[in-house]
Amino acid sequence: MHWRQTLRIRTQDPTFLWRMVIGILAAGVLAAYLMQFVAVESPPDRGQQIAMAAALGETSQALRLFEQMLADSATEPEDVFRVLRSLARAQSQSLIVSRFGSEIEPQTSVSLLESAAVDARLKASSLSVGEKQISLALWRSLLAGDPAALAALDQVATKSRYLQHALGVFYEAMENPFEAAVAYEREGALTEAERARKRAVELYLQIDDVKAVERLAKDPLYRDAIPAFACIRMAVERRDWATVWREIPRGVWQRFTPGAASLAVIAGIGWLLIALQSGQILHARGARWWLCLAAIPLGVLSVWPTLFLLYWQEATWGLEDRGDVVSGVRYHVLSVGLREEFCKLLLLLPLMPWLVRRRNELETLIVSACVGLGFAIEENAGYFAVNGGNTVGRFLTANFFHMASTGLVGLAFARGIWHVREKGLEFLAVFGVIVFAHGFYDAAIGVAALAQYGIASAIIYILLAYQFFHELRGMRATTQETISLTANFLGCVSLLASFTLIYLSYRFGLEMAARLLVPELLSTALMGYMFLREMPNSLLRNS
Repeated sequence: MHWRQTLRIRTQDPTFLWRMVIGILAAGVLAAYLMQFVAVESPPDRGQQIAMAAALGETSQALRLFEQMLADSATEPEDVFRVLRSLARAQSQSLIVSRFGSEIEPQTSVSLLESAAVDARLKASSLSVGEKQISLALWRSLLAGDPAALAALDQVATKSRYLQHALGVFYEAMENPFEAAVAYEREGALTEAERARKRAVELYLQIDDVKAVERLAKDPLYRDAIPAFACIRMAVERRDWATVWREIPRGVWQRFTPGAASLAVIAGIGWLLIALQSGQILHARGARWWLCLAAIPLGVLSVWPTLFLLYWQEATWGLEDRGDVVSGVRYHVLSVGLREEFCKLLLLLPLMPWLVRRRNELETLIVSACVGLGFAIEENAGYFAVNGGNTVGRFLTANFFHMASTGLVGLAFARGIWHVREKGLEFLAVFGVIVFAHGFYDAAIGVAALAQYGIASAIIYILLAYQFFHELRGMRATTQETISLTANFLGCVSLLASFTLIYLSYRFGLEMAARLLVPELLSTALMGYMFLREMPNSLLRNS
């Protein structure tokens, strides 16, 4: 039997496909398990590992990692301060639980993070005598919620290195960003205190004290501490929109990290392979491959006007998410949903003449989806760089979300051109629905007041997947494929889930990686179910 025929038969066999998925995921779990031992030798990420372990109630693991961190001569005092803040927050939550009760695991109690255990580890650490004194004073101040211990130390040695940095960490923990910024600025007067200067700038921007940042920008010590996005905020304050537009690419570049960018590109390649086969690029009436490839960089570029509109809307419309339902939904719909969908459509327009002329709905849907994919690749890398491991699961869900939303909007736009009278208003309706769905999807995840309605985001994701795959199913021609679309889809999605788990395990350990990834895996499974339900060659139906 010819190898093509063998592949065709095998990749349409449900038993083979399920074994393939299970094999890929099992290999991913094994690799992730082994990778976490490599991560032990990675000090830069140990602070994040400790913070996550403390937040998840894994106290013994947090203390073990903290002991390893303190034994490392390369550990910086600033990193110790950050870890102490995370440990103090975990103990504070344990105290609240012990007093008022909560539906959490029984091992979470006031005894989880005994202050004496942390004291002992600090005293036995490789820190200098002065650094130990400051660390112990910070720990006691954090537990008491009172800077008295640090203030007493300040009176003895007002010029001590790291003392003002420790005060900054304390005030941040007490949710007093102004006092924290002032303390970091005092520490930043020392030539070697580069991290304190950067944090002072970040906090002044957080509280919208742009004048303070402008004042610091005049100091030569702060030349490297002022990031591009700080320059943008100062330009917004002056309403200097030309500078805002010019500085955005530099700001985007500065926030990239190699690991996150690599994973975002890998995820993008996987979804591009699915898009190309879904568009039947080898078929006479399929999507043209070069249009799909051209759409990716256009999608990446759409982030530029998206960020510009973010600053412009916030400055001129006064949009702000204040945490309540009304302001949260308004912000995410009118800002996030509207500007992202509008800008992706805007960067799709250069390809629209080729799409309109050919009048091929399948090509229009897939090329539009590729613009959304390009946007998602850049956005994913940026989100991870800013928010760390908490958002890495987006590599599984955000790619398809942007592909589906942009694909449906682009298709509706082209139909509006082809049939102006019948479909013109339909495009406006589709665009409005997608904007609202996109905004509410983000609001249900990001607005604290809507936390109890988090299921709404999953429902929106399912409905979007259903509509996209339903449209795609009716457009594809019946052909014999060497490797079935179902095999390609399941293989790529399984590989992406495995790669993400491996990367997270390398950064934070297998257990925390699994906890971070589970919600996104559930959403991905629901999206996969919609694919299997709607597409030909499905494992759920004969078609």
